[in-house]
Amino acid sequence: IEQSVPLVRALGSDGRDWTAELAELDAVHAAPFEPLPPQFLGLVTPHHLDLELPPEVVRASRVRLMMTGWLHWTDASVNVAAGHHDEYEFVPPLLRVPDGSGGWRPTGPPVGFPAGKTKTMVLAIGDLIVRDDPRIRVSSTIRLYWDRIHVAIGDDEPFTVTKIEPSSAQLQYRGFSRRQPGLLPGAPEHDQPEWFDFEAREPWPRWNQHDGMFTRYGEVLPLLDTIDDRFAIFAAGDGRGVTGLSFGVFKLREDGTVKVLDDMTPHINGVSRRSGVQLAGCRQFLPPWERKTQNQIASPAAPVTPA
Repeated sequence: IEQSVPLVRALGSDGRDWTAELAELDAVHAAPFEPLPPQFLGLVTPHHLDLELPPEVVRASRVRLMMTGWLHWTDASVNVAAGHHDEYEFVPPLLRVPDGSGGWRPTGPPVGFPAGKTKTMVLAIGDLIVRDDPRIRVSSTIRLYWDRIHVAIGDDEPFTVTKIEPSSAQLQYRGFSRRQPGLLPGAPEHDQPEWFDFEAREPWPRWNQHDGMFTRYGEVLPLLDTIDDRFAIFAAGDGRGVTGLSFGVFKLREDGTVKVLDDMTPHINGVSRRSGVQLAGCRQFLPPWERKTQNQIASPAAPVTPA
């Protein structure tokens, strides 16, 4: 980014000035909302942030919002519960700009959100903003915590993109990374995302397993080298080691799907052959008390030592 500039001001629908919370990446978030009851976890009261952009945007040829935050996801049960209450909606972030009459007008459909743990999304707003009143209203009903919002002015610095293909991808059992509590001292529950220590593992599984067939342990690169509806199917606790990659700043592109263990998800307890999905050599899932024998079903060419 050629130039990154903080906001002049950020005022929430709750009447609070959130400018300081959005100035730095410091895990101190802007949250101008109230969470709904637990059965609607992930949804919050309708809210907005009014962002006053720096004066540099008035004559800038290119203007982008760099929005960093994290989302407390809903799940299928929450979606079903909300479907029975018209007053509760899942509304991703929408952008509005001043309409010249003291109100706000929409600029288009929802702009998306940083799904899951802390991520940055970049929004091109040069064609949206009103140059003589450079403000943006970001409104939503989802539990989205913004850590920093800056404005990128001008073009990107020169850079080179190199595509690197992996030479191997080994599927094996590794266990569950140890959970690190995400709370800051004095912070409310769920104000921070959960983090996990990859180098430390839990002694027991974190949740129940799906039954069914999963991809056999060993080399799975042929299932991952192109988007073709052929999947490497992981069980909870499985891991994938990729070799042949060497990089500094990188973007990892993945394509797949997740089966959620939620009572409101159809066929939650099993993994089976589905229309259009081709399974490579598969294995039956072993329950936790038999995990010590998992290396017996790994590919002979890639033995696996249980964690």
